[in-house]
Amino acid sequence: MEPEVLKTPQQTPTPNTPSTPKILQTDPSLRPLRTYERDVAEMIRSQEASIVSISLAEQKRKEELPVEDEPYVSATEKITRNTIFFVVSIILVVASVSIFIIFYSNIKNKTETIKPNPISTPIPINDKKEISVDGLVPPQIVEKIKTTISEYVGDDTILHIQINTTDIEMSSTTEATAKEFFEDSFLDIPTSLTRAFDKKMFAGVYMFAKRYPFFIINIDSFDNAFAGMLLWEKDMYTDIGAILDTRAVSDTDFLGTPLENFEDVVIQNKDTRVLKDNQGEIIVVYSFIDQKTLLITQSELGFKEVLNRFNASKFVR
Repeated sequence: MEPEVLKTPQQTPTPNTPSTPKILQTDPSLRPLRTYERDVAEMIRSQEASIVSISLAEQKRKEELPVEDEPYVSATEKITRNTIFFVVSIILVVASVSIFIIFYSNIKNKTETIKPNPISTPIPINDKKEISVDGLVPPQIVEKIKTTISEYVGDDTILHIQINTTDIEMSSTTEATAKEFFEDSFLDIPTSLTRAFDKKMFAGVYMFAKRYPFFIINIDSFDNAFAGMLLWEKDMYTDIGAILDTRAVSDTDFLGTPLENFEDVVIQNKDTRVLKDNQGEIIVVYSFIDQKTLLITQSELGFKEVLNRFNASKFVR
């Protein structure tokens, strides 16, 4: 009989019982393994340290540098600089003002060149004729004016007949005043009327198919001028009719005979006094077209044309 061998019973691990992990002993002589992540971390820490060190060193270096002193400027140099600055400023100001004046003058000259000349006559004119009445008696003055009128040729135009006289005291030729002309030319005109005239007068003729003579007279007193014209009516055609009546008929038998009295007629919204002939044709017409102006002419058409031009010229003067 063989001897019984004793067997050590095997320990069967209890199910669901975790095994105890073995504790590894670390050898201090062994260095830890290097990894990529560890290298990057160390580089970043080293770089940050370097940047901070450089910044601190630079700041310290700046603090240790000596402060440079500003350059010394003497009082004389300061005065010289200020003087130069002041002179240059004055020169610039003067130059600027001069340029402005030159520029403004050029603009003004151009404006004056473009701007039309102001009208010195009560209406615009197309032609002008000067005549002298020195040493002439009334019939000669009338005849000279009639000749000037008959010689004028135009088409829808106006001729200004400037009547001159010699001033003996001044030894010069001047334009006759309304009082001088009417008293020297017409024998029967009332002195109360001529005293109411102002100095300015305009003798002219409007040419359109036929000639229409007219007079524009400035008045000083409306009441005296109105009363004086009423007194002159009975002799007016005898005095001024020879100038105004330009009917081109050689045989006077075909001309209408002037009537004795003037009558009231409204023409172009103006109260007028007209003298007609026995055929009903107006041969003299006058009107106070405003409180300071008297217009005398010889037809309705001539009156309308001169009045329209007179009113239009008011906006230009």
